[in-house]
Amino acid sequence: MNNIPHPLSLEYIKYRLAFYIFYPPDYTSINGRALFEGRSYVHQLSSEDYVICPYSGERHRHTKPMNRAALKSTAKNLTEIKDIINSYGEMLRLQNQIGNETLVELWRLTYVGWTSPLFQVLKQRAPFVIDNSTADLSKFCHGILTLLRSLFENKTPPLSKWTAKQLHDYAENEHLLIGYKEVCAAPATLITSILEHIIEQTNSSRWVNGNQGRLAENPNEILIFSQARWLMERACIVYESTRYITHLAFGTSSPVKQRHSFPYTMTIANYLTSEDSTLSKLYNYWLTNKTYLSNSDLEDIEFNVEKITDISYEIESNLDSYDKSNKFWYLLEDSMLIILQRVETVFCTMTQVNDVYQYKKIDLSIFFGASVFEKQTHA
Repeated sequence: MNNIPHPLSLEYIKYRLAFYIFYPPDYTSINGRALFEGRSYVHQLSSEDYVICPYSGERHRHTKPMNRAALKSTAKNLTEIKDIINSYGEMLRLQNQIGNETLVELWRLTYVGWTSPLFQVLKQRAPFVIDNSTADLSKFCHGILTLLRSLFENKTPPLSKWTAKQLHDYAENEHLLIGYKEVCAAPATLITSILEHIIEQTNSSRWVNGNQGRLAENPNEILIFSQARWLMERACIVYESTRYITHLAFGTSSPVKQRHSFPYTMTIANYLTSEDSTLSKLYNYWLTNKTYLSNSDLEDIEFNVEKITDISYEIESNLDSYDKSNKFWYLLEDSMLIILQRVETVFCTMTQVNDVYQYKKIDLSIFFGASVFEKQTHA
């Protein structure tokens, strides 16, 4: 039984790695804690894990509970969490991709931290073993990325510099410490302490490496994986957004499935039905960070992501003409298939898979849903 609300079975999607990275990794770490914690679909937390939040600010005695067990796990593994961050920071600094304490550099480092459990899942396939520190780091980085996404969507310059306290205060003022089901499970001192350590890693003059006794496995490979995933995420945002606006222009039914494969489908739908929405505004966050690793495969993927972005704008400008939009759409599909194939190759190389899946246009329909230009709707 598929317990995760995903329209494609795990058996189907795990042989298409470019799509597999979007399948919810609802697994547990070695200590039995769900990677998604309270957001887990299949691993229910005990009521004993929750308490009323004792911390000051908007969270204080909030009606939503605080996950005390998650806080205990993070506190226990804090030294190893910082060591892992050190190893990622060192690799990024060696490639001159961080060094000036800017927000986009903070994003680069935390995106690697967030995706590192996905890398372990991709490498192992089965059985899944996610170490506790990597899992706890990923959860914390998820919160930072949520914060940074809010900043970038509010047009905060990516090259600006913010202190840990400023970031914490922004999260407090923007209600980002109040989640959908629970409040953030950490005191302000712990949040700012970890933020300060991560920010310090993006300063090339400080090189805060501390105790390197526990380094991440294959940190450079993890960086390539996280960058390839980000490029794939960007490509999917462009593809799905364009599919959506063409359905609005020429279709008769909603392009959004009840259960969708791409996790940002509802984000796209909610945004593009609002007043004064444009693709460039929607893409603002996803286009903030360009490719930052010198790798021929990644650079080729980046080229085609930029290509479909330009095509997407052409389609948006020609929604008064079905024929012109249809012409551009097929160009977009062709470039999207190139992206899928390049991403698949990168991931297969990492996992030592020799049988690389060959993508076809039907795969786009299966994963995203049919386009308004298709002659037939695929089941």
